[in-house]
Amino acid sequence: MDIWDWVFRLEDDLEEAGHEHASRIIEQVSTEILELNIGKAEALLPEAIALSRSLNNPWLEVYFKHWEMRNRIGNKSEGDSVLGDVVELFEFAHRDETITCPQSICVTQDLSACYANIDGPGWAEERKAVCDETFARIDPTWSCFHCLSCEYADALIDEGNPQQAFDYLQQQKAKIIAVGEEVSEAIKTFEVQALLRLNQNEQALAILEECQAAVKGYDWPVNSQERHILKALTLAKLGKTSEAWDELPNFKSVAPRYYLSWIRAIDVLLTHEPDKNEWALGSALQEALEHFMKMGNYRKVIEVAALQIRLAMARQSVWTAKRALAIANEALPKLKEPLGADQLLTKLTNQIASQAANNSLPVPANELMTWLEERAKHQQRGRNPEQEIELLLQAVAELPDDEPLLEITVSALQACNATKEAEQLLWQFIERNHQHESSAAYNLLNGLISTNRLADIDKLAEFYQTSQPAVALWCKIQQAFAKQELDLAKTLSQQMHEIVPDYLGPVRMLVLIAVRQQDFAAAEKWQQLVIEKNTEDPRNDLWDLLTYSSANQNWSKAREVAKQLEIPLTSTEGVINEEWGWVRIQVEEQGDTLEYLAHCTGPVTAIIKEPAYANKTQRVDDWVVYDAAQLAPVPEDEEEKKHFIPLYKLVKTLQPGDFGQSWFIDGIYPGDEAFQLLEKQITDKGWRLWVQSNSNYQITDQFDLDETPQQGIFFCIVAPKAVTPVELDKFLTAATEDWALPVHWLKLAEAAGAAVEPHQEIISRYKL
Repeated sequence: MDIWDWVFRLEDDLEEAGHEHASRIIEQVSTEILELNIGKAEALLPEAIALSRSLNNPWLEVYFKHWEMRNRIGNKSEGDSVLGDVVELFEFAHRDETITCPQSICVTQDLSACYANIDGPGWAEERKAVCDETFARIDPTWSCFHCLSCEYADALIDEGNPQQAFDYLQQQKAKIIAVGEEVSEAIKTFEVQALLRLNQNEQALAILEECQAAVKGYDWPVNSQERHILKALTLAKLGKTSEAWDELPNFKSVAPRYYLSWIRAIDVLLTHEPDKNEWALGSALQEALEHFMKMGNYRKVIEVAALQIRLAMARQSVWTAKRALAIANEALPKLKEPLGADQLLTKLTNQIASQAANNSLPVPANELMTWLEERAKHQQRGRNPEQEIELLLQAVAELPDDEPLLEITVSALQACNATKEAEQLLWQFIERNHQHESSAAYNLLNGLISTNRLADIDKLAEFYQTSQPAVALWCKIQQAFAKQELDLAKTLSQQMHEIVPDYLGPVRMLVLIAVRQQDFAAAEKWQQLVIEKNTEDPRNDLWDLLTYSSANQNWSKAREVAKQLEIPLTSTEGVINEEWGWVRIQVEEQGDTLEYLAHCTGPVTAIIKEPAYANKTQRVDDWVVYDAAQLAPVPEDEEEKKHFIPLYKLVKTLQPGDFGQSWFIDGIYPGDEAFQLLEKQITDKGWRLWVQSNSNYQITDQFDLDETPQQGIFFCIVAPKAVTPVELDKFLTAATEDWALPVHWLKLAEAAGAAVEPHQEIISRYKL
């Protein structure tokens, strides 16, 4: 059963009714979650849920809230923090008006997964029971059958019964195959999990490679990231450490849902290469540990803390081990059942106590920084903040007002993800020393902004209000800018510039505000002042001035700056309009990051040539200004460098191209002669054609008994806004009537009010 069919039909109905934005949100929510874009999904969901209520559609509300849980319970790995919401959703999904919604089944998975996050082994029986109860409502044709089978198998694994879990999955696979359905990658992933617990690593690797080979088309990050981590773990267990390290993604790129798998892979890898047990790894584990505690993943906290303690002790860092133990002890009473966790923590406590740190400083506190620098010169791996922290904290306790000592201590704490401890030191220092300007204020301010605790900035500003009004003003400027109160930030920045005219901070802020407000005359004025006052290398500032002058269409100034930067121009006056090859322009639109190919016309200008994506703002022939900073590094490989096209961020559209939306055409390639004739006809009209498929695109005719693949083509045409869909439909009908095999333009036909049945038949026949 296709449980999403009603969703697709609703999308089509909304689009036909002119509610394209609403239709797009339905698809975008799930897309962002499958892409592991946690923040973007969170930003979209309130609007999505409000949409379901405005449409008075309880089914749609269940759908969106289920996807919200996939983001929170899945991607963010929330547990206790989301329990109340998922229980409320479970009740909502089982009301009379929602119980028949297919996604009400999915909500059972959400509830089971939430209990698994909180305490998988402790709630195993309840998880199995809720799955069994829901199986009675569905059959193996449902995609939910796969999900619930995984949840049940996961509960068995958590109970310590991996063989039973593997056998259970074989039974479920047989039921799925018996009804003519394909076994999902999710089920195969849990087979791998069970096999790894059974140390049947070769078999696990074979399944993972089979899954990789089966990927056709786009590989969603939610699947690929897990596959890579599991493969790294499997290779590590097989002793193939080099391959495992290559397969394992960087921790910073890993979604929280896969933190534990990543950590388990690291644990196995370190048994082969213990020298890679470094302080930076401890910082990553601490980040995962604190995330799990915050989300209410109490059993995971115990497991990660135990590993963190063991590795920290091996690095001789009692301080890190004690931090991990404190978090584990906080999680222990929140488990449903200890199941040996209490004895484990008692054992770890004793181990830490037996390796007590040396509490005496090797030199007087005022000489410690010099001593640490000298010691680092004799260490191959340089400074180790984890090993230095205990000494630094003792020194700071003796010399609490020594600012350089404070700075290095705060830096070491931040490097080890001890941000709370670092912040506490900064607050204490500021409380005692707010009569004088110090870097501590700016360090704390940056931390408050990065963690979005903007209200706390008021307290910081108050400390300096009387003694250091400029510092207080800077705090308020940063707070206003972070809150998007740009007019207030501008007023405060101008005030600060009058108070401290030689300080560049408020001037640079005025530039940022002007750019944000698209006031490039002001941006140009303030940037000129930055250059006048900047005594360092002005090249980066000059490039910014060139951008703002171009955006302000002050071409004489732009040419003057280009000359200062030694940029050769073929013309000497007026608009800069050169032929500089291809660039890519990055555009932010409705939460999406898009890229378009463009012809570069000068140092920071281009004309976009690539048509917009479906349902996006058309940008063909837009004349734009871009930021000169490249967003993608130039490849080191010489062959790759030949094909590299630099990527830049859009700053301003100087002149729109005045084209309408893109219309897509898909089908069998008609041959070079016929297609080149179509291209000429479109070009002669001043329209645009853009081929998006490549030579590997093939299509199979379902009526062909041999199912011989044929060359396909997928392209779009774009016409000026004045050209109606009716005109475009008539043109394409006439231009392709002699083609031996058909192509379709379903969306255009719908917009033109033309017959859609021929296009639907083509889509069905060729599976387009």
